Amino acid sequence: MNGFAKAVSVLAVAGVIAGGSAGLAAQAGAQAQEQGRNGPRGGRGPGGIGGGEMGLMLRGLDLTDSQGQQVRDLADRYRDQNADLLQRLAQAASAHRTAASALPADETAIRTTLQELATVQAEVAVQRARLRNDVFAQLTPEQQARVKARIDDRQQDRRRGPGARAPRSGQGRGQR
Repeated sequence: MNGFAKAVSVLAVAGVIAGGSAGLAAQAGAQAQEQGRNGPRGGRGPGGIGGGEMGLMLRGLDLTDSQGQQVRDLADRYRDQNADLLQRLAQAASAHRTAASALPADETAIRTTLQELATVQAEVAVQRARLRNDVFAQLTPEQQARVKARIDDRQQDRRRGPGARAPRSGQGRGQR
């Protein structure tokens, strides 16, 4: 298994913290209104989204073994450092789902639990950005340029809307 494949497999676990946590928490608010639909994680299984942005960021970059090890070490460190934060996220999401689905509705409880959920989501987003920055710093300038180009492409795709992906000037997946 090359450095890239090893890094992506570790990032699948770290993605729970780095990318999946924020997505999972965002889903929790929507699920409070759609209780019972698709299960507690939107049908995405334990941990949410998986490798998320980090896996996409590193795909096709041909990381060296050293880079792969550095990425794994970072992912492990962030996973360990953020275990309590993820527990808080799960508790805040659960409390909000409970408050939002209660009858009769308690608007104060809904607002309070949603504020706590938003606070925890903000901290998850900060931790996710820190991990992304630390991983990005391990890349060569050429690899960083490829990542930046991918980010630009994704932002353009989002502006176009769902299903409106534009061709990538002759470049397929993994070539950018």
